[in-house]
Amino acid sequence: RRVHGATYRNIESINRMEIKVRTTEGQYGTLQAFVVPKHPPKTAQLATYQIRPLSLHQRLSEKPEKMDDLVMNTMTISGSFSSTDANSWIGQCLPNVPEKMQSEEVVYYFRSTFQLTTLFIKFKSGEMLFKSDNISTLSILKDFVTKQATARKMQVRCPCEIRDETCSNVLALLHPKLQYQMSLTEKVKLVDALKEIEMQEQDITFLSGQYKEILENTRDIEKEHTLQPRRLEYLNSIVKALYVDKYKFKGQSVTHKLELLDTLLKKYSLKELQNFFATN
Repeated sequence: RRVHGATYRNIESINRMEIKVRTTEGQYGTLQAFVVPKHPPKTAQLATYQIRPLSLHQRLSEKPEKMDDLVMNTMTISGSFSSTDANSWIGQCLPNVPEKMQSEEVVYYFRSTFQLTTLFIKFKSGEMLFKSDNISTLSILKDFVTKQATARKMQVRCPCEIRDETCSNVLALLHPKLQYQMSLTEKVKLVDALKEIEMQEQDITFLSGQYKEILENTRDIEKEHTLQPRRLEYLNSIVKALYVDKYKFKGQSVTHKLELLDTLLKKYSLKELQNFFATN
């Protein structure tokens, strides 16, 4: 079990602090914040936040529109567990799951707030059915539920039906984010040249709308570019996890191909990435 710690101290004139945390699905645990007041009595307050394996999913109140049109991967987990066990495991894995069930057979719908993929869950005593257009979502659920069942000395079976074409759909959903981060690099390369033109020319109306926009937003572009390596690394890690999970369900290791995938991500092209997933 890994434990990480960090300390933040406000300067004298600041009384409020906001900390934003980006979670990675599949990694979970507890976030504890000890808040110590500046003035006596210096009694720390503990705030505890549970980070779930599928922390970026949001529960929906009803079935998503066009869900029936989606190509979905399917996983069924069966064993000697009760419906209460199943609800508890799902609640530990996903946010906003009620502690008490209203019926013996329960249906939940979830949407990934980051990747915009869909998760359908239906369960009853002895059986859980999961459907998602994201293979990685099912992989995380499988790892978590089997770990919980093993800790309870329960045997479970996990037959899966994996549709390879769903990977192409997930990559298409990630495309706007990846494309934006890659475009930042190109914009930053143009900033200095455009600044020089602006200094030399009194009238820059001859510049295209795209170049004018870069000049107007120079400060924001440079600020975002300083954060770009971490954001791009985060997106690339999602793509690599998707590739690994696709073959994990087939019982194959593709570690030796990740270097080639890294090369493709650096040159980023959606079509080439989709072709790689389809043919490798």
